[in-house]
Amino acid sequence: MKQMKKRPVQRSHERPTDTIQYRLHVPPRELAPVSMILDGYEGVCLVTSAHEASGILQVLAPPGQEAELRRIVEDISLVSGRIRLERLDPTEEA
Repeated sequence: MKQMKKRPVQRSHERPTDTIQYRLHVPPRELAPVSMILDGYEGVCLVTSAHEASGILQVLAPPGQEAELRRIVEDISLVSGRIRLERLDPTEEA
């Protein structure tokens, strides 16, 4: 039987250091559906929080997944309307 490598436990309040942070601006009524769609793409991104009143989702993506995330967001915007993906400066606190 192949032995699995143990990975260090990541606390939910800790931001992974090898990810890219984005802010996704979505019409507020579309927050839940867009969040669920993004959650369905395992390995592409992780939706970490939402600000319902302003329609903002915080999204983390591993390096190398930016093009795929942008493609998904473009496809969603064809159906949901105006959606804007903004890459955040790593020194900026959300």
